[in-house]
Amino acid sequence: MLRSLALLLPANAVDWGIAACPPLPKDISDMDSTLDLMSCIHGKQREASTHFYIRQWYRHIEELSMRAFRCKQDEQVQAALRTLELVDRALCLVKFKDCLDLEHRYDKAVENVCVQLEADAFLSCAALQDLRQLPVDVFDTLEKRLKKCNQVKDLFWEHLEQSPPGIVWTFGAHHAPKSCEPDGPDLASNLICNGWAGILVEGHPSRRAVLQNLFGHRHELVILSQLAMRDTVGSVLEDATWNNPQLRNQEVDLLQITFGANDCEIIRGILERGFRPRFVRAIFWHPVPPPLVYQPRVHRLLGDWYEDAFEATGEGCSLQAVADSLTDHYMFWDFDGRDCEKANFVRKDLMDLLPTDQIFNEAELDLQARWAARFNNTACFLNNHVFDTLMVDPRLMQDPDATPSEKRLLWELHLKTVQRTDQLWIKKASDCWCMLVEEHGQQHGNCCKLRNY
Repeated sequence: MLRSLALLLPANAVDWGIAACPPLPKDISDMDSTLDLMSCIHGKQREASTHFYIRQWYRHIEELSMRAFRCKQDEQVQAALRTLELVDRALCLVKFKDCLDLEHRYDKAVENVCVQLEADAFLSCAALQDLRQLPVDVFDTLEKRLKKCNQVKDLFWEHLEQSPPGIVWTFGAHHAPKSCEPDGPDLASNLICNGWAGILVEGHPSRRAVLQNLFGHRHELVILSQLAMRDTVGSVLEDATWNNPQLRNQEVDLLQITFGANDCEIIRGILERGFRPRFVRAIFWHPVPPPLVYQPRVHRLLGDWYEDAFEATGEGCSLQAVADSLTDHYMFWDFDGRDCEKANFVRKDLMDLLPTDQIFNEAELDLQARWAARFNNTACFLNNHVFDTLMVDPRLMQDPDATPSEKRLLWELHLKTVQRTDQLWIKKASDCWCMLVEEHGQQHGNCCKLRNY
């Protein structure tokens, strides 16, 4: 039976009733009040007048959190992240004040954040009274501290960058800023800039035009605009490789898939055609933790991500769903060192060929433990706040006392609030979950009784 949030955590833990933001319902088994609260949050997220100023704050929070994400997590970096998280929570309370007032928690929530923020000695809640005034000096101080950090080495990137130029297939291949620079954010783009051949699939017209302008003269590259679907992607790749002599009969070194729109189904379509790239770098919907297996049932056409963020929520597969789509032939290597939403996989027959320092033991390969370690600090959650559309505080997903069924229910309600009704949650052997598909208002599938926790 589902419990109230007060019972989700041990007595000495955080009181999510006042600490969570977006605010969480007091009792997730009360569907009406929970949906009312999430609808309120969703409405506030959409108020452009509020976002105009808050996004100026979030731009700094995002940039600094990404810098911190790439640092070794020493005391100075962790202190910077604590400050950024508190500022984020204070901004969150500004956005959702009316939603919290629905449950009379606003004053306690503000006190909880302000006491911690002022103890940090960087900023007071008074500074947030006028959001038009950015605390530039605070952000500058944090930036100076993070500039001095020791960066974490990414073994996956290092392995491929040090390999002889090979073949890369990249889906969602838009050329991000600084992609050709050594510390750029996109691995496939970086490799292509350094002479790798391959196939670039990008359906967005303006982004495809950028690729054509940059790489159209290179005969070893094929730029495609076809819509990638599970049942057609294999034949599209076969045609592209056969029609280009420089790609024909060549082993693919890296498959990078970053559509963020049911990518796990595209992966299945590629593997079903018999392709076996050496390495895979794939995007996943990072707030949904293993062992939850989520994927959308419908591949919806999206416009520009930056104009369409609310529609994009729930478009991607969860980490477990991506891993399951690869499990027959690949092993999880590690999370990407430069992007919070990417995971890296290696073909099983190559594991013994990798250097010893690049191999993880069995315990380290456990997805649930690795996800928990990855998102233990707030850098990745903070990094996506400008386009954040969540109605659930993702920090709750770290709580070991909240059951998978309870976590899944929160995401189901989140997706229902944004009218994403084509959810698919797949039962795992470790829990008794439901597989439920809702289409056109009708529910199909078999639901089993939730385990008594």
